[in-house]
Amino acid sequence: MSNAFDAKAATWDADARRQAMAADLVAAIAARIPLVAGQRLLDVGCGTGLIGLPLAERTGWILGIDVSAGMVERFTAKAAGRPGVAAEVRDLIADPLPARSIDVAVSAMAFHHIGPVEAMLHSLADCLAPGGWLAIADLESEDGSFHDEPVPHLGFAPDAFLAQMPAAGLQPLAQERVHVMRKANGRDYPIFLALARKPAV
Repeated sequence: MSNAFDAKAATWDADARRQAMAADLVAAIAARIPLVAGQRLLDVGCGTGLIGLPLAERTGWILGIDVSAGMVERFTAKAAGRPGVAAEVRDLIADPLPARSIDVAVSAMAFHHIGPVEAMLHSLADCLAPGGWLAIADLESEDGSFHDEPVPHLGFAPDAFLAQMPAAGLQPLAQERVHVMRKANGRDYPIFLALARKPAV
């Protein structure tokens, strides 16, 4: 997966549909999570920073994580000179972040690329501080026509996705359709946002 995304990184931001999706997801997350200065923000599958960098304008701090070195390089270049902004290549399942080191974790369109979803949810739950927030945006279940290459998951049933949160130690809050992407094939692909929190105690 990383090699394919490395090759796409340089032109990733040029896609108008992707830019429109990112704007809607940023707005949806910011409307549902009280982002304030000083929060430690994590962007999982950060790509070039289309989601994380705008959100970091509110928190002043972000760590972007991706398995693609090309995407991390692009994220870092876009964030040059911004204090409190960093990105790194990392597998959060094999190499998790320290416990309680993150206040808000977000992810956009990355989970359908992650085989062991439950393991990733556990990793994120462990790194969240008590009371921390998790926001995951991803495809609703589709027929495989969204991608040109195989992926581990053909989207998710939003209610079923949200129902996985308690097993990871997270409190499910809500899921809602927040964007519909129309691709060049003329088809529409809904995207949902699932919200959860780590219990405060």
